[in-house]
Amino acid sequence: MGLCLMSSGILAFPFDRILFNTAMDAAEFQRNVGTKLRELLRNPDRSELKVLHTRELTQGQCEIIFAEARRLGMRCISPGECKEDGSRQPLIVYKNLGSLVHSKRVLQDIELRHRVPGRLEDMDPGNECCFHGMSSFQRRLVHEVAADLALSSRSEGQNVCVRQALEQASKRPRAERDEDFLEELRGDLDALKEGDEIHLGRGLSSYRRKMLHEEVERRGWSSRSEGSHIAVQRLAPVESEQPQTQKLGEAEVREWVLRELEHLRPGESHAFPLTLNSFQRRLVHQVAEEKGWVHETVDVEGEKGKGRGKHQGKDGKGKGKGFKFQGTKQRKELQGRAADHGDERSERLPSGGK
Repeated sequence: MGLCLMSSGILAFPFDRILFNTAMDAAEFQRNVGTKLRELLRNPDRSELKVLHTRELTQGQCEIIFAEARRLGMRCISPGECKEDGSRQPLIVYKNLGSLVHSKRVLQDIELRHRVPGRLEDMDPGNECCFHGMSSFQRRLVHEVAADLALSSRSEGQNVCVRQALEQASKRPRAERDEDFLEELRGDLDALKEGDEIHLGRGLSSYRRKMLHEEVERRGWSSRSEGSHIAVQRLAPVESEQPQTQKLGEAEVREWVLRELEHLRPGESHAFPLTLNSFQRRLVHQVAEEKGWVHETVDVEGEKGKGRGKHQGKDGKGKGKGFKFQGTKQRKELQGRAADHGDERSERLPSGGK
């Protein structure tokens, strides 16, 4: 008996794939074939049946399938002879549509060959066009057309997605001075909308590619090298409560620190983000010193190296720092109270306050 494995809309008409059990006598094999072909004939949604693993079919079993198909008014395509590697084409049985199915499939491929370039040539930069439910031949055709038009394409199952990358708007001459190049680069980046991606950097020196990456990083966008060019994507802005030193001065950062600490009560502690830079850390220490509060710098990588001063790893390079902030008004009072209760932290409190 055969097992119906799957159905697909790849072809011009839907079809079934089937694998017959060949380990049976001729009479039983004929009954199974007749059953499956009658099911195909009664199903209005199916017009074609492919018999898989035909290399396991003997010539006698193929003749049985041909005879049953002719008896039901169907048309067959022989699998032919076995190839050198032992493989064989599938045996195909059509319903009483004659050559209509095969002809329509060929016409569909011819139409697709003329239709694909028209759809892809009209794509705007950054847009994507998807073709769904395609055969392997049709997918290969779309990939070939996309390559001819210098477009990127990818297969997702039976679908093919083609994307038109954003490029520099004009083929202008290469800027001689780095200042002119940076000005042109900023113009290209300013034209991007949120979520857009542009490919830049073809033919640039390593120094100018570095300038490109730095400008993108300054804007908070993403950039990645892809062969000879750099793909830049404009990301949506992310709101952050942490002050940005490029935009805020000392007064603004101090104001932000005071807001973070205004609700801190005696005995409580507050941890500042580990991403603070040296400028922000210095201001945090200054505010703490002015208030007479206990403060300590903490290594990102753990408890090792707590306290004041520079923190260095095995390679001698400084590590990122965060803060533990003790919200008490008098350091000596806290140290005395901690000592009375046997608090080991009193031994680690920095005497200099930084």
